Amino acid sequence: MIIAIFNSVKLNSSKYYQFIVFEKAVNLFKENKHLSPEGKLEMMNLHKKIKKDNYYLALKILIIFI
Repeated sequence: MIIAIFNSVKLNSSKYYQFIVFEKAVNLFKENKHLSPEGKLEMMNLHKKIKKDNYYLALKILIIFI
């Protein structure tokens, strides 16, 4: 599984935080917690975190190249 690979080879960039969020989502899914109302809310929050981080990363890159 991809999670085992990235747990053995640590990421040294901003992608590490996104991997942690992704791992939480996968664990919720594996444990079928995404089916409960609380689990659905947690999945939505994890999705928002990843989207927000990508937005801020894109802004930083844009500022650097302007």
